[in-house]
Amino acid sequence: MRPLLILLFILGLFSTKAAAQAVWTPSSPLSSNFANTTSITISPVNDRIFIGSAEAGILCSDDGRNWQQVLPHAVVSMLAKADGTLLAGGQGMVYRSLDQGQNWSSHPIGSSYSIRKIVADSEGTLYLVTGDLGEDDGDEQFFVGDGVFTSTDNGQTWTKDIQGMTGTLSAWTIAIGKNNQVYVGTHDGNGQQDTKIGLYTRQKQQTTWQPVDIRFRQVDNFNVAHLYSIAVDENDSLYVGVAGSDGTVAVGGTLKSADGGHTWRPLYLTHNTSWNYWD
Repeated sequence: MRPLLILLFILGLFSTKAAAQAVWTPSSPLSSNFANTTSITISPVNDRIFIGSAEAGILCSDDGRNWQQVLPHAVVSMLAKADGTLLAGGQGMVYRSLDQGQNWSSHPIGSSYSIRKIVADSEGTLYLVTGDLGEDDGDEQFFVGDGVFTSTDNGQTWTKDIQGMTGTLSAWTIAIGKNNQVYVGTHDGNGQQDTKIGLYTRQKQQTTWQPVDIRFRQVDNFNVAHLYSIAVDENDSLYVGVAGSDGTVAVGGTLKSADGGHTWRPLYLTHNTSWNYWD
């Protein structure tokens, strides 16, 4: 019950029952300059709630009602590890706290791009992915990034880890399955440098990322343009939110693979690819 209540407060909402119908009412603002939530995490040590934003940095709360700022820097992603370590990803910088957000240290990763997501495998290796939207002289937007970085010292130092990856290296999502198999999703460059994009994977003992072909019988010659989200369930089934085309018609939706990406089954498809499937 407590985690559910915590999540409701994080979303800035709480629910009440009236005439057998759920009614949602907005709560008071978290802070005067808080505008957009970029990330949410809950400490497994003491259930403290941490919310990240681009405007107000990181806010924390014990009950979801009273909030205090613990980090002033803009963050895009956060991870709360089982050992109590908190990691937050900013613009080319990882912020790390070993005391539940009271004190933070800064750790540059060697990139200027936003850290979109941070995950940890069962052996303690940390992974993060980087990506942003760039803009050329004609105000055309395109995806850019530096791909994947890894850390084996609890986030103190980071190493660029992109062997086998090509294209824009604009990676916005990452997930870890059973036996520490890692999946990374990338975006194309909208004509800039989109030589190979989509889904990559790697086993724990491997050093080279392998592209995963996404094909399903409902669409011939499907080409991935954007891979927005990746999730792995308790049965090690893989889910991706994608947008792309068959060369003539735009296609987007949610796909499932029960065999590590060898075969795919659509759960939902649409030609309206303006709907993004972020995780």
